[in-house]
Amino acid sequence: MYKLNMKKLILNSIGILVYSAVYILRFFDIYFFRYSNAFGHQTLNVEYYARRVKIISRTDNPTLVGIRHYEKAHTIANDSLFEHHKHSGLNIVSNRMMCFLLDLGLTFQKQKIEKKGGKKSTSFLTSTLEKLDTDSGVHLLSDVAFPFNADEVVVFDEILNKMSLKSGEYYIVLDRGKNYYKSKILIGDSTAGYSYKKQHNLIEMQFKAAKAMKEYNIKAVKMGCEPRKEIIEDGVILDYPSKFRNSIGDIADLALMNGCKFYVGPSSGVYGLAQSLKKPVLLCNVFPWPWHRVPMGGNSIVMPKKIWLIKEKRMMTLCEMIKLENHYSMKDLLYNKAIFDSSSIELISNTEDEIAYGVKEINSRIDGTWDGDNYSLSYILQGYIGEVSQSYLSTSFVENNPDIMTSIYPDK
Repeated sequence: MYKLNMKKLILNSIGILVYSAVYILRFFDIYFFRYSNAFGHQTLNVEYYARRVKIISRTDNPTLVGIRHYEKAHTIANDSLFEHHKHSGLNIVSNRMMCFLLDLGLTFQKQKIEKKGGKKSTSFLTSTLEKLDTDSGVHLLSDVAFPFNADEVVVFDEILNKMSLKSGEYYIVLDRGKNYYKSKILIGDSTAGYSYKKQHNLIEMQFKAAKAMKEYNIKAVKMGCEPRKEIIEDGVILDYPSKFRNSIGDIADLALMNGCKFYVGPSSGVYGLAQSLKKPVLLCNVFPWPWHRVPMGGNSIVMPKKIWLIKEKRMMTLCEMIKLENHYSMKDLLYNKAIFDSSSIELISNTEDEIAYGVKEINSRIDGTWDGDNYSLSYILQGYIGEVSQSYLSTSFVENNPDIMTSIYPDK
């Protein structure tokens, strides 16, 4: 017991010293944060911190330092993106001992400061998921912190040419194939109707949208965790994983996202990459909502899942869905089976038609030809997370689900 207490005291003391040193370095415009694995939500973290530093720094050229985890220093989801960050001026600490020491300081901050209410300005840059998604200064008032340069764009165009694609003439859809869910923990049961499988975004749901967009000479390109050649043999959707990912390399991920017109799919790592580059997004099959990924920029659209109240035999209204925020955290709704059992609710995914209408709407908004109604998130989310968003609720979703819109749009 004495040895354990002594070890804890030593580690805590080191943590205080490192925390203090990092805090002092902020006065010299040097900022530290945890750099995870260079893709998806982690990429959005990198962008978030870099943009925020430029806002709060007193110099035009602040120093941003990413800390690799001392036990996972070689875990990188996309090496090309990692190299892009380094070449764009991000300083990476990969030395095992330095990462270990900095991790002690970050742990001290999380345990001693953030859990007790936190401070507006702590030593290491950290953020809650809600803050990461909805900080208006970062998402609406700042430019991309690590944009691709002209030389990279030339390479990207060459890669797109190999795929018979042109920048701005295609969009990205996400397919979470059937095998994706085999490694996931199922939550809920047939009564609650909720599991990871319920969060599906299978490519079959995108066929109608892809066929409609061919009329506008806009192609659909599938990204996702597995090749699905047998499903897309008719060529309506380009199956990028099966045809190009391995032969070109992970730089093709960046080329595709840089050149796409917009992204369609649920919250995911691909969505995080799209958000980091300020791409318009059609966020469909979203749950929970509005906690989970509120797109902030203009031209983006949200289409949440519907919630069926089994005992009452009716759909939960959007206002009721939003107010769930007062009772449960996002993690509770994602991972706590008991909530679904006790509440007797079932999640209803967006339909193929709803997604098709949403894709046509976002394309029209981007082209500046939209002449339909505008159901702004800022109006719907008044008083809640994301109320300053410049994006919209899907128009077809609003107009085809009048029972859900009661109390927000009483005349619907």
